[in-house]
Amino acid sequence: FANWITGILNDSMTLRREALDLTSIREYLEIEEPFCFAGGKQLPKAQGYELRLENVSFCYPKATKNTIDHMNLTVHAGEKLAIVGLNGAGKTTTIKMLLGILQPDEGEGEVLGCPIGKGMFLEGSVKERIGVVLDTCAFPETSKVQDVATLGRFAYRNWDAKRFGALCERFELAPKKNVKELSRGMGMKLMLAFALSHDPELLVLDEATAGLDPMAREEVLD
Repeated sequence: FANWITGILNDSMTLRREALDLTSIREYLEIEEPFCFAGGKQLPKAQGYELRLENVSFCYPKATKNTIDHMNLTVHAGEKLAIVGLNGAGKTTTIKMLLGILQPDEGEGEVLGCPIGKGMFLEGSVKERIGVVLDTCAFPETSKVQDVATLGRFAYRNWDAKRFGALCERFELAPKKNVKELSRGMGMKLMLAFALSHDPELLVLDEATAGLDPMAREEVLD
């Protein structure tokens, strides 16, 4: 009997925590939109821009050697590049530097015409032109698929709600389904739909198909 009562109390506390999380998300989504998108200027398209790293090095704090050591990399507009390597080789670190999440200790580079280097950050207008799919679904577990569209509207000035809806329909993502109920494959599809719905000039996939079964992997890549 005591275990039964304890179980009920624990479940009640879990429900209360999740309800509070959901309330916070709902309050955020109901905040009046501060931006006016009507009549604005279209973001400029890339004109032969490239990704470029020149003699770039990066070392994590307390590490004994560089994760990235004097790397040189150039990717021209229209090209596709796959970075292959062992775990810990620096693949994700390279992506994070290109996205401005990490700053190189040495060297410099350029992403869509914006310089990157030590003490430099990607401009917000440049970030809006990049679509990113991580190796895990980054949206709050208590949010619904349809809530992700609202987040996109706040994040990107050229967000295309119709395109997002069409992609969700193509990927069979139910609008009212909670993110935590999605399988890993469906979570990756949601990330991909989000990344493609603001017409990005640069699409970055960080092991987006890792851990997926063969059928889910083929569907995501398709």
